[in-house]
Amino acid sequence: MNFGHPYFAVDLVFCGTTDAVKHQWLRTASQIGQFRSVDGATRIVNNLAVNAVGFGKDGPLGWLQLYGTRDQMKLTVEHLIRELSAHGVSLPTGDVRIGSFGDSEEQSASLIALIVAGTKRGTCSLLWSWHYESAVIPKVGDIEIVLDWYERPVLVLRTINLEIVPFDRITASFAASEGEGDLSLRYWQAEHWRFFTEECRRIGRVADQSMPLVCESFEVLHILAPD
Repeated sequence: MNFGHPYFAVDLVFCGTTDAVKHQWLRTASQIGQFRSVDGATRIVNNLAVNAVGFGKDGPLGWLQLYGTRDQMKLTVEHLIRELSAHGVSLPTGDVRIGSFGDSEEQSASLIALIVAGTKRGTCSLLWSWHYESAVIPKVGDIEIVLDWYERPVLVLRTINLEIVPFDRITASFAASEGEGDLSLRYWQAEHWRFFTEECRRIGRVADQSMPLVCESFEVLHILAPD
């Protein structure tokens, strides 16, 4: 299978604040994918204004909110689904979102490799951030088409379990399912405490041991060949 061409522009242009862009584009309620942005910057992708808000742990880190026409947004997801179908990849019933992992080429490749190897089967995000962004929380049965750093589809995932769990109630088994470091709960706690402390600062909250996390487990439906 050849998925060599990107579905979003490779060149991403930072263009100022979200508020400035909101005055230029029609905001819609559609949320079609995910993208990482640690600074909340707005990016222009294929002439659509994208508000990328980062609040997950290992990327994808936030919902893409496109400011354009409904027809423009429908083309993005629907075209990708059609392209997959043309290569014999059928998606099961469920809401489809587009996602990515990592905020660098190296990290993206590493996390995707962990998923392919079966090491990574979980991810988490801060519930307060979803509320802060007025974003729809993922649910069991959601389908995620994962793009690599060059925005080629490489994986199709499905959420098989989702729980809201306080930080201090995360289990060793879930920590290991995230596939990070030495897979220990101690490593997970140290890394995620550092990350969520920064995230809480971004949204005007204070990190504490009881902060609620959206903990997702997923299964791999398809591994795609990007080249």
